[in-house]
Amino acid sequence: MTDFHDWLMPVQYTSITDEHLAVRNVAGLFDLCHMGRIRLTGPDRVAFAQRLTTANVEAMTTGQVEYGFLCNERGGIVDDITIYRDEDEILLVVNGANRLKAFDWLTKHRNGQNVEIADASERLAMIAIQGPLAQAILQEETAHPLETIRYYRFWRIEVEGVGMLASRTGYTGEDGFELYLDASRCETVWNALMERGRNRGCVPVGLGARDTLRLEAAMPLYGNELDDETTPFEAGLGKFVVLDKPDFVGQEALLERAKARTKFLCCLIMEERAVPRTGYPVFYDKAEAGRVTSGTFSPTLGKGIAMAYIHSPYFAQVGTQVLVEIRGKKTPAKVVRRPFYSRKLKS
Repeated sequence: MTDFHDWLMPVQYTSITDEHLAVRNVAGLFDLCHMGRIRLTGPDRVAFAQRLTTANVEAMTTGQVEYGFLCNERGGIVDDITIYRDEDEILLVVNGANRLKAFDWLTKHRNGQNVEIADASERLAMIAIQGPLAQAILQEETAHPLETIRYYRFWRIEVEGVGMLASRTGYTGEDGFELYLDASRCETVWNALMERGRNRGCVPVGLGARDTLRLEAAMPLYGNELDDETTPFEAGLGKFVVLDKPDFVGQEALLERAKARTKFLCCLIMEERAVPRTGYPVFYDKAEAGRVTSGTFSPTLGKGIAMAYIHSPYFAQVGTQVLVEIRGKKTPAKVVRRPFYSRKLKS
């Protein structure tokens, strides 16, 4: 267990590798209560979310989820978020490390709009079941036909008599669901899913394997790939910025910085048995070309992998040979197509 932004969180239950492979091959259950959950209600909730996020919230339909960003006036990322449009509210899911920061940012930019901004993180629990058998395990606990919930959509279901929002989303590169429910009933639902899935090989998963899973899927982590100075375009996530919608916070800077990137996020696979780590320098020939933002040993690929910011688009091209300095030794690596791992998900 470890302190994670004032939450006591499991790093691992058994081993990071075992938990990682269980999610890739069967299913894993995740406690995500450390994530921030912010509810927007009131007549101006849609217009407010439209102005504060990079997504086209006005075009979203009830039951739809979008990935996007809160950006500052310079186009830097305040946080990367998921946006849930429900009938009478907008739910924003923010990073645990940024919960208070995101809440303050939203409050600061209310600008007289008729919207209520509530931090629901303590009352609304969040758990996830991810992996090839996630749907089958959850289906045994609910009457709702889960195959009807498409990727990045949600529905209201019941498990053990507990109502919840079930979203076909995740942070692992696998199929699965993120569940939002009353915190007082979370333990009941967790135990039911764990009991149901145990015989199939479903295991609880800690922060360690969550990180290796998301890195294989080349999903960014705030504080590593994303920060207040980095734009979504530099992170290779420009498709989640709707530049042609009406005025939103950061739009002017993003229009300018989209054409003038100074760094490029790329994926590296080590060509020797070595594990790159955050902060390690990346070289092209003898010149330093960038830095590793996240690195690990990939249990799925059996190789060291990393995401890194490279300062030149030429050096960041797929197939480029680079060197990662690991404990004083320059070790060969190759730029590969993003992501390292993917599974076709139901759209």
